[in-house]
Amino acid sequence: MLKKMWSCECGSKWSGVGMMILRVVVGLTFALHGWQKLQGGVEGVVGFFNQLGIPAAGFFGPFITWLELLGGIALIIGVGAHWAAKLLAINMIVAIFTAHISNGFFVNKGGVELPLVLLAALIAIMCNSWHGSFFCCGSACKNEKHKHQDHGMPEGGMNHTH
Repeated sequence: MLKKMWSCECGSKWSGVGMMILRVVVGLTFALHGWQKLQGGVEGVVGFFNQLGIPAAGFFGPFITWLELLGGIALIIGVGAHWAAKLLAINMIVAIFTAHISNGFFVNKGGVELPLVLLAALIAIMCNSWHGSFFCCGSACKNEKHKHQDHGMPEGGMNHTH
Protein backbone atom coordinates (compact mmCIF):
# COMPACT_ATOMS: atom_id res chain seq x y z
CA MET A 1 0.00 0.00 0.00
CA LEU A 2 2.71 2.51 0.94
CA LYS A 3 4.73 1.53 -2.12
CA LYS A 4 1.79 2.44 -4.37
CA MET A 5 1.18 5.67 -2.49
CA TRP A 6 4.80 6.83 -2.82
CA SER A 7 5.16 5.70 -6.43
CA CYS A 8 2.15 7.78 -7.51
CA GLU A 9 0.38 4.73 -8.90
CA CYS A 10 -2.63 5.29 -6.70
CA GLY A 11 -4.31 8.03 -8.76
CA SER A 12 -7.45 9.50 -7.31
CA LYS A 13 -7.87 6.59 -4.90
CA TRP A 14 -5.81 8.50 -2.32
CA SER A 15 -6.98 12.06 -3.09
CA GLY A 16 -9.60 11.88 -0.34
CA VAL A 17 -6.97 10.79 2.17
CA GLY A 18 -4.75 13.70 1.17
CA MET A 19 -7.64 16.14 1.60
CA MET A 20 -8.52 14.59 4.95
CA ILE A 21 -4.93 15.04 6.16
CA LEU A 22 -4.97 18.66 4.99
CA ARG A 23 -8.29 19.32 6.75
CA VAL A 24 -7.13 17.75 10.00
CA VAL A 25 -3.80 19.63 10.10
CA VAL A 26 -5.34 22.99 9.13
CA GLY A 27 -8.23 22.36 11.52
CA LEU A 28 -5.84 21.55 14.35
CA THR A 29 -3.90 24.75 13.63
CA PHE A 30 -7.04 26.90 13.82
CA ALA A 31 -8.52 25.07 16.82
CA LEU A 32 -5.29 25.56 18.78
CA HIS A 33 -5.11 29.24 17.82
CA GLY A 34 -8.70 29.70 18.98
CA TRP A 35 -7.93 27.85 22.21
CA GLN A 36 -4.85 30.00 22.72
CA LYS A 37 -6.98 33.14 22.35
CA LEU A 38 -9.48 31.80 24.91
CA GLN A 39 -6.70 30.96 27.37
CA GLY A 40 -5.07 34.36 26.97
CA GLY A 41 -8.40 36.12 27.44
CA VAL A 42 -10.66 37.41 24.72
CA GLU A 43 -10.07 40.91 26.10
CA GLY A 44 -6.54 40.71 24.71
CA VAL A 45 -7.89 39.84 21.27
CA VAL A 46 -10.32 42.78 21.46
CA GLY A 47 -7.45 45.10 22.48
CA PHE A 48 -5.29 43.85 19.60
CA PHE A 49 -8.14 44.33 17.13
CA ASN A 50 -8.64 47.87 18.46
CA GLN A 51 -4.91 48.54 17.90
CA LEU A 52 -5.27 47.34 14.31
CA GLY A 53 -8.24 49.65 13.80
CA ILE A 54 -10.70 46.82 13.17
CA PRO A 55 -14.22 48.20 13.62
CA ALA A 56 -16.51 46.54 16.19
CA ALA A 57 -13.51 44.89 17.87
CA GLY A 58 -15.71 44.09 20.87
CA PHE A 59 -17.80 41.86 18.60
CA PHE A 60 -15.11 40.52 16.28
CA GLY A 61 -12.61 39.61 19.03
CA PRO A 62 -14.85 36.93 20.57
CA PHE A 63 -16.31 36.01 17.17
CA ILE A 64 -12.90 35.26 15.64
CA THR A 65 -11.79 33.42 18.79
CA TRP A 66 -14.79 31.08 18.62
CA LEU A 67 -14.64 30.86 14.80
CA GLU A 68 -11.05 29.62 14.96
CA LEU A 69 -11.80 27.13 17.74
CA LEU A 70 -15.10 25.75 16.41
CA GLY A 71 -14.19 26.18 12.73
CA GLY A 72 -10.98 24.25 13.38
CA ILE A 73 -12.93 21.46 15.04
CA ALA A 74 -15.36 21.44 12.09
CA LEU A 75 -12.44 20.99 9.71
CA ILE A 76 -11.00 18.18 11.81
CA ILE A 77 -14.23 16.16 11.87
CA GLY A 78 -15.38 17.27 8.43
CA VAL A 79 -18.80 18.53 9.50
CA GLY A 80 -19.51 21.81 7.76
CA ALA A 81 -15.94 21.87 6.48
CA HIS A 82 -16.83 23.83 3.36
CA TRP A 83 -18.49 26.66 5.29
CA ALA A 84 -15.91 26.63 8.07
CA ALA A 85 -13.19 26.96 5.42
CA LYS A 86 -15.02 29.90 3.80
CA LEU A 87 -15.31 31.80 7.07
CA LEU A 88 -11.76 31.02 8.09
CA ALA A 89 -10.52 32.12 4.63
CA ILE A 90 -12.19 35.51 5.14
CA ASN A 91 -10.50 35.64 8.54
CA MET A 92 -7.11 34.99 6.90
CA ILE A 93 -7.66 37.64 4.22
CA VAL A 94 -8.45 40.22 6.90
CA ALA A 95 -5.47 39.07 8.99
CA ILE A 96 -3.13 39.34 6.02
CA PHE A 97 -4.16 42.92 5.22
CA THR A 98 -4.52 44.23 8.78
CA ALA A 99 -1.87 42.46 10.85
CA HIS A 100 0.73 40.87 8.59
CA ILE A 101 1.33 42.61 5.26
CA SER A 102 3.33 45.48 6.76
CA ASN A 103 5.72 42.93 8.30
CA GLY A 104 6.88 41.44 5.00
CA PHE A 105 6.73 37.78 4.06
CA PHE A 106 8.47 35.63 6.66
CA VAL A 107 6.67 34.28 9.70
CA ASN A 108 9.56 35.02 12.09
CA LYS A 109 8.92 38.74 11.52
CA GLY A 110 5.11 38.41 11.72
CA GLY A 111 4.76 38.46 7.93
CA VAL A 112 2.17 36.97 5.61
CA GLU A 113 3.81 33.55 5.22
CA LEU A 114 1.62 31.53 7.63
CA PRO A 115 -1.75 33.19 6.93
CA LEU A 116 -1.06 32.95 3.19
CA VAL A 117 -0.34 29.21 3.40
CA LEU A 118 -3.43 28.72 5.57
CA LEU A 119 -5.52 30.72 3.07
CA ALA A 120 -4.29 28.54 0.19
CA ALA A 121 -5.07 25.39 2.18
CA LEU A 122 -8.55 26.70 3.04
CA ILE A 123 -9.24 27.41 -0.63
CA ALA A 124 -8.20 23.84 -1.49
CA ILE A 125 -10.51 22.53 1.24
CA MET A 126 -13.40 24.67 -0.05
CA CYS A 127 -12.88 23.34 -3.56
CA ASN A 128 -12.86 19.72 -2.44
CA SER A 129 -15.09 19.44 0.60
CA TRP A 130 -18.57 18.63 -0.68
CA HIS A 131 -18.25 15.15 0.83
CA GLY A 132 -16.16 16.46 3.76
CA SER A 133 -16.72 13.71 6.34
CA PHE A 134 -13.72 12.69 8.46
CA PHE A 135 -14.24 9.11 7.35
CA CYS A 136 -14.87 9.96 3.71
CA CYS A 137 -11.72 9.29 1.78
CA GLY A 138 -10.65 7.22 -1.18
CA SER A 139 -13.09 4.48 -2.08
CA ALA A 140 -15.38 5.41 0.84
CA CYS A 141 -16.63 8.29 -1.33
CA LYS A 142 -17.15 6.13 -4.39
CA ASN A 143 -20.86 6.90 -4.61
CA GLU A 144 -20.27 10.61 -4.12
CA LYS A 145 -17.62 10.64 -6.84
CA HIS A 146 -19.96 8.90 -9.25
CA LYS A 147 -22.68 11.47 -8.55
CA HIS A 148 -20.31 14.27 -9.51
CA GLN A 149 -18.93 12.44 -12.51
CA ASP A 150 -22.48 11.95 -13.79
CA HIS A 151 -22.90 15.71 -13.78
CA GLY A 152 -19.71 16.26 -15.76
CA MET A 153 -17.62 17.34 -12.77
CA PRO A 154 -14.08 16.17 -12.15
CA GLU A 155 -13.43 13.86 -9.22
CA GLY A 156 -11.71 16.68 -7.34
CA GLY A 157 -14.93 18.68 -7.32
CA MET A 158 -13.38 21.89 -8.58
CA ASN A 159 -16.59 22.94 -10.35
CA HIS A 160 -18.90 22.07 -7.47
CA THR A 161 -20.65 25.09 -5.96
CA HIS A 162 -22.35 25.62 -2.64
